Amino acid sequence: MFKRYFIALLVVIISVIFATAGFTWRVDPYGLYGEYTKEDSFKKPEVNNQIRLHKRAQLECNRYDALILGNSRAYRAYDPEHVFFNGYSTYNLALSGAHVDEIYSVLKYANRNSDVKKVLLVLDYSLQKDIDNSETKISSNIFRNANPDISQKLLFLRNTLLSVKSLKDSYKTLSYSASDGDRVTERGFYNEKINNYLEKDFRRLELDYLNKLVVAGVEAQVESEHDRFKYYYREVLAYLYKNDIDATIVVSPLHARFLQVLQAAGLWSNYEDWKKILVVENTEYAQKYNVAPYSVYDAAIYNAYNTEIISADKLSKWYFESSHARPEYGSALLDEIMEGKDSGLAVRLSVNSMDEHFEHQRAQRLRYLECCGGQVMHIKSERHGLDNK
Repeated sequence: MFKRYFIALLVVIISVIFATAGFTWRVDPYGLYGEYTKEDSFKKPEVNNQIRLHKRAQLECNRYDALILGNSRAYRAYDPEHVFFNGYSTYNLALSGAHVDEIYSVLKYANRNSDVKKVLLVLDYSLQKDIDNSETKISSNIFRNANPDISQKLLFLRNTLLSVKSLKDSYKTLSYSASDGDRVTERGFYNEKINNYLEKDFRRLELDYLNKLVVAGVEAQVESEHDRFKYYYREVLAYLYKNDIDATIVVSPLHARFLQVLQAAGLWSNYEDWKKILVVENTEYAQKYNVAPYSVYDAAIYNAYNTEIISADKLSKWYFESSHARPEYGSALLDEIMEGKDSGLAVRLSVNSMDEHFEHQRAQRLRYLECCGGQVMHIKSERHGLDNK
């Protein structure tokens, strides 16, 4: 009797497991197992929950000869179907929270089965401790380990087919209409449909970042001299130049309000030092490979777009919030780079022009505070409060 009961129970359990796995596989909420077409991309709002696994699967199923690399600021701002990439099969391989170490791993992984010829490398200032922490994150290892062992494969199957979350996300996928939520397109671009970010969202993000930067400590960041960033940035440059990959390097645009966060945290000089590293190291590697250096554009500057006045009742034209530019900004920036025109979105940097550029930007910051200082009073007040804790 007990044996029959045990067998029946075992059959039920196995049936439930297979039914769950089969259902989740068929719905494929993360776009990992089936054909992920452009039409389907607007029916899978949960893809972003497993974006690293999803983008790795796309690399394994498709061949791309142009890539967009970076973190969420590149993920949300640069459309791989922009004319900047005409003639290429382009994929937005940017990942939320990615630091330069993961960007390096992603670049190498992408080029295993593809012949990458063009890269838009979008870089951001990172704290030394954030890069250190990134090296130990499980999510960052998804692209580092090209040949996962059986335990990692089983974990992958469990997380994507047999977890409670994957089951819930499958039901969500079925219930969403084409007009709901956010979508990741066929080309890896985060096509955000709900974008009603208001002034309160700007403030909340700015104060959260300021608190993080102050807690991290200016001294520790300055003492590091960007060692970990330089190490991986050199690896990226060496890989690009060695493999004859055409690259354009962009410092992500930031709203003036976010630039004021860096200033209030006492990291402005360190931020300038970081930009110098981008240019100097790039120039040195170009000389090593006896080619012209890649173009480096600084879009984190004071211009008409980045000093746009943010109001409580009107959406920003150029920003989701002060840390993430909209696709309209990314498109305009790529237009400017292509056309070689100076419409003020970015400044092309060279070894000889950096000091003058930084001096000009400091003067522009003071002008911004004179005309728009009220926009950043909450940042000053918060810094004062942190100092008094």
